[in-house]
Amino acid sequence: MKYSSTLFSMPRPAFTRRKPMPAENRAAQFAPFAALTGYEEEIREVCRFTDSRRLPGEDLQAELERNLNLLHEREEERPYVRILYFLPDTVKEGGSFLTAEGELLSIDSLENRVLMADGTHVPIPHICGMESPLFESEDP
Repeated sequence: MKYSSTLFSMPRPAFTRRKPMPAENRAAQFAPFAALTGYEEEIREVCRFTDSRRLPGEDLQAELERNLNLLHEREEERPYVRILYFLPDTVKEGGSFLTAEGELLSIDSLENRVLMADGTHVPIPHICGMESPLFESEDP
């Protein structure tokens, strides 16, 4: 079949009922189809690293308990303390190590956590280490 050259030289038909679609919207209909919805997020989650928790030995556990008792006795002084603790990940196995530092507000034995003046709550069973000038002055 042969086309006449007049067919290609004719102007594009114009629609009178509605305006033509903008070029950026028209291009969106030809965007690639994402057949695996959520796949990218799954890959990112699998690649995200977490730390594994190591349980403290008996010596460290005894030292932490001694330091917590000392902090509890002197909490009205609001001593400065730096606490290293493990925060378990909510999605996968493991977690991350965080540091809370500042003035101690109180030790909540009912909730089993340390409350800091900045509002941070540190679960006592997750504490891995503590530093404070208070501990240095109490060493024998």
